[in-house]
Amino acid sequence: MKTSTLKKWIAGITCCLIVAGCGSKEPETVIQEKAVEQIIERGLAQEGKTADVNINQDNDSLSITVKDEKDGQTTTTMNTTEDGMQMNIDGPDGTIKMQSGPQAKIPEAFPADVPLYPDIKLQMVVQNENQGFTLSGTLSDDVNTVAEFFKKSCVEQGWTEVMVMAQSSEMHMLNYKKEGRVLSIMLALANGEVGVNITTGQE
Repeated sequence: MKTSTLKKWIAGITCCLIVAGCGSKEPETVIQEKAVEQIIERGLAQEGKTADVNINQDNDSLSITVKDEKDGQTTTTMNTTEDGMQMNIDGPDGTIKMQSGPQAKIPEAFPADVPLYPDIKLQMVVQNENQGFTLSGTLSDDVNTVAEFFKKSCVEQGWTEVMVMAQSSEMHMLNYKKEGRVLSIMLALANGEVGVNITTGQE
């Protein structure tokens, strides 16, 4: 899916949350849901997509399902709550699952030989069954301490160093490979915290 398409969905979600709010199914809420559905469908149509959008609100969450009626092969379901968001994209190339917010968790299928820094505060987790995993989060420790942890732990787990580079005292890029797989770790210091991005998958 194109990024611009996803932006339209997110805009629709935001609109629905602001205008309708999470609550009971009052008649005006149902009307507002249908209006937002039509806005998103028209936005998708401008990109050559024919889609069926359904918005369902209850006291805890809002969900949007988009199914491509042209080939019937791709379905996207998004659930948002006060604690974050979960999104699944099911298509011909496999399934992509995304979590964001404080309730994001490490998937059970995440490779055991990919080091994880203790007490990382996850912000986003993406699992692509054909391409691997991406984790994003923050840490309160010193960026150089974090970099040394990953350097040591990756080697201990059998990863071969491809490139290790410190662009500055505030940014590190670490790349490794192992048995046909790749591992990329990016660390960046911002606002007193270390941002961590870990991506791993097949070469």
